[in-house]
Amino acid sequence: MPKLHEKERKINLLKHGENVRPPYFWWYKMLPKIEKQYPEYDKTESEQVLGGIWNNYDVETKIKIVKEYQNNNIQDFQEHKHKDELGRMG
Repeated sequence: MPKLHEKERKINLLKHGENVRPPYFWWYKMLPKIEKQYPEYDKTESEQVLGGIWNNYDVETKIKIVKEYQNNNIQDFQEHKHKDELGRMG
């Protein structure tokens, strides 16, 4: 059986009721928003909040996020990060 692409593997696991780690690029796009909303939290606490948000999403929402963010290339991530940083500066 051919090896599934990471995105397909995560989607299959979600469809079968398994929990998966959120996509890296989604996580690091969302983390600054949590840190901004809760400035009194340290990085660990912010990550716990974000993990709780991920775990409370329904399966359809998680699949949508995996489809959008899983396996984005590093250039996409750097562009998102740069836009986020510009937005925070402006």
